[in-house]
Amino acid sequence: MANLQIGSEEHIACLQPVATHAPDGASLCLGYKYTFHMFGLPAWVSDDGYVLKVAGSDTYYPLSDQQIHDAQQAGELAQPLPSYSLSTGTYAFGYALWPVVAVAVLLAVWLPRRRAARLRGQRAADAATPVSTVGPAQRTEGDRYIAAQLAPLLHEGEQITHQAYGLNGVFGGRGGGLGSVMRGAAALRGVMAALTSERLFLIDTRVGAFAPLLENHGVEAIERARICVVEQVDARALRFTLVDGSARTIVVDARKRFSNQDAFLRDVPRLVAQRSLSSAAMSGAA
Repeated sequence: MANLQIGSEEHIACLQPVATHAPDGASLCLGYKYTFHMFGLPAWVSDDGYVLKVAGSDTYYPLSDQQIHDAQQAGELAQPLPSYSLSTGTYAFGYALWPVVAVAVLLAVWLPRRRAARLRGQRAADAATPVSTVGPAQRTEGDRYIAAQLAPLLHEGEQITHQAYGLNGVFGGRGGGLGSVMRGAAALRGVMAALTSERLFLIDTRVGAFAPLLENHGVEAIERARICVVEQVDARALRFTLVDGSARTIVVDARKRFSNQDAFLRDVPRLVAQRSLSSAAMSGAA
């Protein structure tokens, strides 16, 4: 099987020995040559016709129609020459690149459309689901940890309405390559988020290799009045844009170690939008 490469890969198959010898006395055979033209995988295969191949080596001598005619007249080649044809398998492999390209193009077109359709469907389903008013469930250790960390920080009458765990942005780095991936992994942080009746709390934590780490490395409290808009920028990502132009992106974890992930994704954009509209209406009335 041909190695992945860019260029040409020649193959010669012998049909029958001939009486003529090479200039160095080596035996020759009459064969045919075909070439895979490679671009990673074979892009096409060419039938290069009859050749004389030197036994035990890759050396060959092309044969023109006139050379074949002269050799037949001299009795050095059979008349007619033995026929040949490239096999179906040779042709299939010789054009192997194009099915791969076709699949790649289809995926490049279909996957974004499928993702967009799923996101539209999810948003439609979310819009049809009433906003939760019962507060976050406290079923798991992670749920209870978030609530415990924020309890001392809440104002009188302030209530947590939604909470979740995620990552503080989209994984990746600039420049590409393994080094970029490693830098992106090193910079990635976990965040435990909670929306209250007054504020958005973001608890910074480290990212565990196999499970979220329940650690508090600092809490950022953002007044809801400072949040201009919350956008669902991907299936599980929310971006909070503040009045000063800065933004916080949370990629909400899909694992079940926290109980309120989907409700956070579904309800928080609507809750903040309602609050923003209400504030705008009050400002207009004033």
